[in-house]
Amino acid sequence: VLIWIAIQPSSEPERYPNRFYEFANLKPSEMGDTLAGVFAVLAFVWIIVTVFLQSSELREQRKEVTTTNKHLEKQNFNNFFFELVSTHNSIVEAIDTRKKGGGETIRKGRDCFAGFYRKLEKNVDEKMYPEGVRDGTGDRYKKMYNDHGSDLGHYFRFVYNSMRAIEESPLSEKQHKRLFRALFSDDELLIIFYNIVFGHGKNFITLVESFEFFDNLPKDRLIYPFHKDLLSPKCFGEHS
Repeated sequence: VLIWIAIQPSSEPERYPNRFYEFANLKPSEMGDTLAGVFAVLAFVWIIVTVFLQSSELREQRKEVTTTNKHLEKQNFNNFFFELVSTHNSIVEAIDTRKKGGGETIRKGRDCFAGFYRKLEKNVDEKMYPEGVRDGTGDRYKKMYNDHGSDLGHYFRFVYNSMRAIEESPLSEKQHKRLFRALFSDDELLIIFYNIVFGHGKNFITLVESFEFFDNLPKDRLIYPFHKDLLSPKCFGEHS
């Protein structure tokens, strides 16, 4: 404070060389008033500085908390995603096909989808007279689903809701869609495709387009090549 006073020009330069000498010759009461005014200004400045420093510190703390929260949210979503993957695999492994009457198990897990697909293949007439016989794939799909709907219904619902959860999450990235898409065998993709085209899977279409879900579909195994044209190119990762 004394240094600050000393460097101030005197209000009476003809009597004092600077403000310090002027201050030193004040009466005690005047000196006290002067110091009180100076300290009041300094206290006010200090309050402003303190508030600024605290605000800056709080901003940094908020940034750290936000970063930590985002990291935890991302980690939680990744854990959720891999739980979906694990549950999907469990559902697939629980599927089985048995001889009529609930007898011996014929197929289990992903092998079942190969059996489901075989039931969609062309009949003898379609193979022998391809030009003159109507496409019976839809009828065969409906019969296959009637035989195995207890397993496939659960399977389709889980796949749909998993895709929807991934699609609607703000934490989802393209890699999550690619990884999810990679879960499915060729036969699974074919059965899901025919569920959308001939079954009850119309609500899949928007999600299938977003995921480009049939990018890896074995198109050469479609019952009829024109079946591919029943869905938009986006479903296959094709863009005009």
